[in-house]
Amino acid sequence: AAAAEAAAAAESVVQRRDQRVAGLLALAADAAHNLTDGLMLGAAFLTSWEVGVSATLACLAHEVPHEIGDVAVLMAAGFSKWRAIKAQLSTALAALAGTLIALAT
Repeated sequence: AAAAEAAAAAESVVQRRDQRVAGLLALAADAAHNLTDGLMLGAAFLTSWEVGVSATLACLAHEVPHEIGDVAVLMAAGFSKWRAIKAQLSTALAALAGTLIALAT
């Protein structure tokens, strides 16, 4: 019985670690995704104000539900609700960086 309990405890530790890694990978992937969104938005505004606004509205329609889903993924990975929200908001900096890169080229 003690061996079974030890094995179950070890499995639980591995599962929690794997969930945490999945959450961190989701953050990294979202940052990369947001960087490319920013590149697209910068290029759209370089084309014209109207194209930029249109692209921004389309991007928001796509991103709001996406980001809410990512918060849920992070919470499932062990993040508290507020830590997950803050982490997701920090990935938005990648979109800003992408926009600045596009506008600078």
